Amino acid sequence: HYVDDKSAKKAIEGVNGMTISDRKVHAELFKPREERIKNYKYTNVYVKYIPKNWDEETLKTIFEGETGGKIDKFEMWRHDYGVSACLNFIESDAAKAAVEKLNGKDVASFDVKIKDDEEKKDSEDKTKGDDADSDKDKDGDKDKEENKEDADGEESKEDKDKDKVKPKGPSVPVSVPTKLYVARAQKRKERKEFLARQSKKRGVNRGRNYTGANLYVKNLSPDVDDDKLREMFANFGAITSAKVMREASGKSRGFGFVAFEKKEAATRAIHEMTNTLHHGKPLYVSRAQTKAFRQTFIMKQLRNKRIRNNMGGGSGGNQGGFRGNNNNNMGGGGYGGP
Repeated sequence: HYVDDKSAKKAIEGVNGMTISDRKVHAELFKPREERIKNYKYTNVYVKYIPKNWDEETLKTIFEGETGGKIDKFEMWRHDYGVSACLNFIESDAAKAAVEKLNGKDVASFDVKIKDDEEKKDSEDKTKGDDADSDKDKDGDKDKEENKEDADGEESKEDKDKDKVKPKGPSVPVSVPTKLYVARAQKRKERKEFLARQSKKRGVNRGRNYTGANLYVKNLSPDVDDDKLREMFANFGAITSAKVMREASGKSRGFGFVAFEKKEAATRAIHEMTNTLHHGKPLYVSRAQTKAFRQTFIMKQLRNKRIRNNMGGGSGGNQGGFRGNNNNNMGGGGYGGP
């Protein structure tokens, strides 16, 4: 890391292109990973959040029409939670255009027509076939009614066995985003590293946003819930969340947390709400701390207290000895002083 750009550029000019240990050296200014990825040449594109009514031809037509490129390989996967695909363009410029133009684009903007006419024809054919089968079944039902009484006993046993088996509940519908996700296709290892960096980055930003704006409130009455806690601090600024901590039985633990959007609002709340009486008890309001930070803070306080005690005891002994030396008539009594 150089102090200024001139020194860095001078070092690049002196080293770039040199041969060291039979290898040619390449030197340039550092670029973040995001900028380096933009210069990659790739042809594979990964697409997800595809509507279920889109088929391979529809998706291929849309991407070739929007990018002006040609797709030579194509693969689509259909799952219960959604549809995804991988497209291989012939030219890398078309792949980059697909990412730049179609990523985050709303699905409704493509005006893809659902094949209602074909579905209606299929449903009509099925209904006609069902009607014909029902007419045939009516004739056979008369003969079956005669043997129904004999089969009741066997059916009752089967029903009991079926009752023992619990039927599966209805599947919960999965909400699929309405915007396409289009990105450069990545290997599994590269994708895991990317997701790890993103989650770490979100965690750091989340910590920065709530630093100093999250409050810890103690001595709350049992009847205070999340809404009442929010009302108690609503006059100081916008609140993002208010939570009263409870036991597994639902009983209040007597404390909670209030998170403001701005640090200034939390500061006002601390000054005005601390030691205010709440159902006969003074409220304790302070900035919330993580468990690790609180433990290190307590250990630091104990360490400082121990150091002060040691310094106080040592200084007292020295003072007593000093006075004893000055008062020779006191003898040993000078050393016994505090």
